[in-house]
Amino acid sequence: MRYGGEYPRKTETKISDFENANLYASGITVKKDGSMLALATYTAGMIDVYSIKNNSIILTWNYHEFLPEHLYIIEMGETFRAAITDETRYGYADIESTDKLVYALYSGRKVKEKDYSFGSIIRIFDWNGSIGLELHSDINLRRITVSEDNQYIYAIAKDKDDLTCVVVFYIGDIIKDLI
Repeated sequence: MRYGGEYPRKTETKISDFENANLYASGITVKKDGSMLALATYTAGMIDVYSIKNNSIILTWNYHEFLPEHLYIIEMGETFRAAITDETRYGYADIESTDKLVYALYSGRKVKEKDYSFGSIIRIFDWNGSIGLELHSDINLRRITVSEDNQYIYAIAKDKDDLTCVVVFYIGDIIKDLI
């Protein structure tokens, strides 16, 4: 397995590289023409964007707000899993893109906080790394997707009665300066 970039140095020398990579599990989105990809890390405030040229993956830019914290590795038979604590902080729950923009659902909250594992902030940036917008929702979102014309964000959320619902945000007027 090849990686496009180096994971930040692990501080616990007892864990293997595979276990360390488990701490940095990420969501991924690829630009429609296949020229770029973006990774958003679940248990860290990390976004990494790579260009793809001549079968090589080249780090273009990254934004690292915080590394995985208050996590530990537990053995589960032949595999390992990252285990969380009350102090574990979540980063990016989901990431989506269009040809022009990348949308990342961000949490930044700790496990001990209510609805910790998802997010209510959507960070929008172009493929060159300029964060253009940060949208704040008054409800906690679980997953997002975006229309190809960048006019709508669709999200899965929980309503006040804890029922799963789909919400739609029209962002056409807000986003027009970015596209």
